[in-house]
Amino acid sequence: MTSPAYPAVFEGYEAKREELRAWLRKYYVRGFSLSPPCRILDAGCGEGFWAELFREEGFDVVGVDLEPAYVAEGRRKYPELDLRVADIEGELPFPRIPIGSFDVVFVRAVSHLYAPSLRGAVLALGNLRDYLVPGGLLLLSAYTDGSGEAKKGAFGDYYLWHHAPAAIQIAVEEAGYTVDAVTRSGKYLHIGARR
Repeated sequence: MTSPAYPAVFEGYEAKREELRAWLRKYYVRGFSLSPPCRILDAGCGEGFWAELFREEGFDVVGVDLEPAYVAEGRRKYPELDLRVADIEGELPFPRIPIGSFDVVFVRAVSHLYAPSLRGAVLALGNLRDYLVPGGLLLLSAYTDGSGEAKKGAFGDYYLWHHAPAAIQIAVEEAGYTVDAVTRSGKYLHIGARR
């Protein structure tokens, strides 16, 4: 799900860069025992803010997003970052199973991408699974208050879908992953699952 107002979120990220860098270190890097130089695919990367933070931490990161304007802006803002236009539900320009290309597939906005149903998320996450190395990690983050409802966001007509945490975990399992860990930090649900 995209909205013309969504890029305003990107500016909010930059304004809180150091706070979000600390978040990334605590909840993603240490929280899931990640260490460079593992290779990360940021699936649905937008303009690449989170991919850039991972890159700055020493990880080998590639970001993909369906929206060419987001990728173009990311390439302008973060010229050292490898960002590509690609559909996470389709064929990506990387080797698939049995070898895989990535140690980690990071999906930050699953709750924004798939609303009101998570059926599309099951298909996309299943497709992304093929790009993980054997035993590779899906690191998924979802913004949710746990209500299972859509609520108007901060940007006009842009709605956030607050999928129930159990529904998100079921979608991950239906996509063929084995869930290792589920944690919460405020309204964010983090799931680590293995191929």
